[in-house]
Amino acid sequence: LSTFLRDFEAHTHDVVTSAGARLVKLIGDEVMFVTPDLDEAIAIAVELLDRLETVDIVPPVHCGVAHGPTVTVGVDVFGPTVNLASRLSEVSRPGTVALDRKAETHLDGREDLHVRRVRRHYDLKGVGRTSVLLIRPAD
Repeated sequence: LSTFLRDFEAHTHDVVTSAGARLVKLIGDEVMFVTPDLDEAIAIAVELLDRLETVDIVPPVHCGVAHGPTVTVGVDVFGPTVNLASRLSEVSRPGTVALDRKAETHLDGREDLHVRRVRRHYDLKGVGRTSVLLIRPAD
């Protein structure tokens, strides 16, 4: 377990900070980061999928990305956007990044990503009924 956590933390720290985003916290096998740009957040999440896939001890990764206002208190970040990202992470599949379907037009024309609409709507705790997109790197 300690080897897994060490490797997970090292790789996530490297990916997030190399992209210029702020690493907010690591909680076990979860990482929370913030960046002002949705494209940057998606790129970081996809890079995390790619990088951690090469680490034998780390199981398949899944991510949730949300874009919107947050409140920073000390070093932590709060708000509905944080809650949405957490809930999206819970419904994402291994090897994918989940986003609210409101980001769909933002992803138009992205040939580097495979975008799939999930037909099912999710009732996310603290968020409500949400339509989801799953993305992964294009083959």
